[in-house]
Amino acid sequence: MTALRAAGLRVAYGPVVALHGIDLEVEPGRLVSVTGPSGAGKTSLLWALAGALAPSDGTVHLGDTPVTSREQAAGLGIAVVPQGNALAHALTAHENVLVPLLAAGVRPADAARRTTRALGLVGLEESSGHMIALDLGAMTWARWNGSQPGGQGRC
Repeated sequence: MTALRAAGLRVAYGPVVALHGIDLEVEPGRLVSVTGPSGAGKTSLLWALAGALAPSDGTVHLGDTPVTSREQAAGLGIAVVPQGNALAHALTAHENVLVPLLAAGVRPADAARRTTRALGLVGLEESSGHMIALDLGAMTWARWNGSQPGGQGRC
């Protein structure tokens, strides 16, 4: 496996510059967190790294291969998982990681191994079988009547 690198990455939206010459190298197997206030350029950086946003200047490479489009980046195994509603609430944490791998053509045994490893890297191995979210109406009912969703309440 090879590193994901950005060199001199600049993203501008007209006169507004979101990224000013970012240099970044992420080695395989590393977990990176991008933090900052609203408008700091976090999303622009992630989309540029994933080939979904063309930088105004600079380059993104996976090893020696330039990343030039979202489709090509996905084929190289680069993907962005957006926050919030992007996860399927009807799937478990394990399934939310596994399904995109299978859709990308990863062999089932390899996809399962990679899913287990990824969940372990972020401390979710014990929660891999849990649903991403419970129905809000069920949660509200459960809190109101003292039961758990799907369980028996107090009368």
